[in-house]
Amino acid sequence: MTSRKIDAPVLIFDGESYDAINARFELPGEVPVTLAIDHNGKIVDRQDGQADKARLAEMMERALAP
Repeated sequence: MTSRKIDAPVLIFDGESYDAINARFELPGEVPVTLAIDHNGKIVDRQDGQADKARLAEMMERALAP
């Protein structure tokens, strides 16, 4: 795998309720969820639950695709 320098914003939600975020991104709730978002802000892949290194690499490839 090629190493890339990625400058990406990180969002940390520190509010009273996660309901709005769960509704906006169709998240199932408290289970781990990873979203791969492309340069246009579109969700291009999603992993509900735990993902291994290979799955995360696959998601990053989709997010970084031209």
